[in-house]
Amino acid sequence: MKKTIYTITGIILFSLFTFSQSITVRNPANGDVWAKNTAHTIEWRKSGEMGANVKIRLFRGSSRIKSITNSTPTRNENFRCPPNFFNDVPDGSYTIKVKTLNNNVSGNSAVFRIGSPPNNDNGDGGNNGHNFDSSRFSTSRVQGTKANRVNVIPAFIKIIHPNANTVWNIVGTTTFYEDIIWKSIGIDTPLKVRIYLKRVLGRGSLEERITITDDTWNNGYYLAQIRSNIETKHPVLKWTNTIVIETLDGKIRAKSKPFFLIHAGEPLN
Repeated sequence: MKKTIYTITGIILFSLFTFSQSITVRNPANGDVWAKNTAHTIEWRKSGEMGANVKIRLFRGSSRIKSITNSTPTRNENFRCPPNFFNDVPDGSYTIKVKTLNNNVSGNSAVFRIGSPPNNDNGDGGNNGHNFDSSRFSTSRVQGTKANRVNVIPAFIKIIHPNANTVWNIVGTTTFYEDIIWKSIGIDTPLKVRIYLKRVLGRGSLEERITITDDTWNNGYYLAQIRSNIETKHPVLKWTNTIVIETLDGKIRAKSKPFFLIHAGEPLN
């Protein structure tokens, strides 16, 4: 009987000890852009007793891309990467995992970007392909010698990536990950958007809408998770692929230029 009580007590204590442990990665934060040739510091906070050292890994989606360090003191709660540390990593979206050496406790960062910040001057330019809601116009007045001049700036969304030169290479057996980048002007509410992949076969013989997200913040960046079994080739017709971003009320919408979506090894045309 005593042995049973000791065993149960041990299990309870072990469970309490295990659940009290946690690692929270605070830097990089959501939407951060880490430029190459620049030093960056990974920061975390630990809770509870755990191993004296942690290891740090860089991930793209579910794939481990780079070992940042195999062992660094847990208590320091930070690790500094030298200026050229990420120069060999392709531009794109990543997460960082901080994990104890015994793999019992770990924490993941928010999604951030390595590379150059989005160039807001790229893309389709102008207002082509955008639907405007006149109720969302903003105005500014400039004093003149005879009368006030009113500049009306329509609210709009502009998709920066993907663009006409973009190639999405499907890798993996279940899902693959790609960046979607946009900017919005003059949109106060709603603060969220939906994103979907619109695909048209030939001249409209078949249309397919694949939801990427029904509800995400209008902050200019989203890491899309796409299923890998998308059909990319047809014996006769050609698929046209575009990304559509719209406000949740559907009043403001933008469509990207058509881009390439292929399985690895397929020709572009």
